[in-house]
Amino acid sequence: MKTIKRTIGFALAITLFLVSFNEAKASVGRTAARNFINKTSYIISEAYEIVSYYNYYSTGYLAKSINHQQYAKYLYDRGFYSYAVYHSNLARKYSLQIIYSCNDYWNN
Repeated sequence: MKTIKRTIGFALAITLFLVSFNEAKASVGRTAARNFINKTSYIISEAYEIVSYYNYYSTGYLAKSINHQQYAKYLYDRGFYSYAVYHSNLARKYSLQIIYSCNDYWNN
């Protein structure tokens, strides 16, 4: 009787673990990932224009943004779409931080 309860308990624990693991994994389609990466590229280009026009080179966010975006494209090419969206989102956050923190851009 104890072995049956242990076996059922073990099977139930494994099942719950696998179900929770699959739900935690975000599935992102290829088209959605491509659109997200393309929109992030536009935001990065706007941030680059702001940095070059206003000579706003005080932070390293532009380099971090470009590196994350390149890595997102690398992951996208290999089929890891959810990880590509994650790194593209990081790149987007760094680019938006550049845009928001440039006071000369907002004062004009």
